[in-house]
Amino acid sequence: MRGIGQTHSSISYHFAQTFPLRPRGAQGACRVDWLDADPRLGVEHDLANIPLLNDPRATAEAWARFETELGVIRPAIEPGPSNDKNNKFQLYICPSISWPSTGLPRLPPPPGFEPPEGSREELALHLREEEADWRYLRKFHWDSQLRFVLGATRVRNHGVLVDAATFERMEKACSTAVGMWVFPAGVFKNAAKGASNAVFDLTGVTPGFMISRF
Repeated sequence: MRGIGQTHSSISYHFAQTFPLRPRGAQGACRVDWLDADPRLGVEHDLANIPLLNDPRATAEAWARFETELGVIRPAIEPGPSNDKNNKFQLYICPSISWPSTGLPRLPPPPGFEPPEGSREELALHLREEEADWRYLRKFHWDSQLRFVLGATRVRNHGVLVDAATFERMEKACSTAVGMWVFPAGVFKNAAKGASNAVFDLTGVTPGFMISRF
């Protein structure tokens, strides 16, 4: 879910509205548009707090070792207008959030019908569950942690990384999208927010955007 609770010191209460949802099913999975930059409102807020299941730096390092074992030597290419991206090999990391097929057990059961996999109806059901889960997490963290902290307040709908006015503008701008962010692997090298976890601050990095034709 895109609602992120404070489970680690590097993760702040936040609803990551622009974090792309991974395509589901056969519909649209292979039909995508690749934009050089994600144009959506509020992307810069979500980029400040990207929790991933796996550390992409390990993937980049493993790929480099793999090429070394195979004896691959890539010539250095000087940056410039004559050397477009097609002339230089680039390893990309493409984060997205899994869009599960079933609801969370802590939420009320979904309606008795099952919409087609990967359909707009299934997406609408998931978005309703996401909103309910975000309300649950905000209440849970208040009941279990924050109410014992002097001066703490309840987690608001917009969390702590985005102000209320910006959050409202993002909702009106239809920030939800199905697809993947596209980052050169190297941008993760010095962006970790903690030594023992895969949470990253990519503020200042403009991600490419591979959006599914849904």
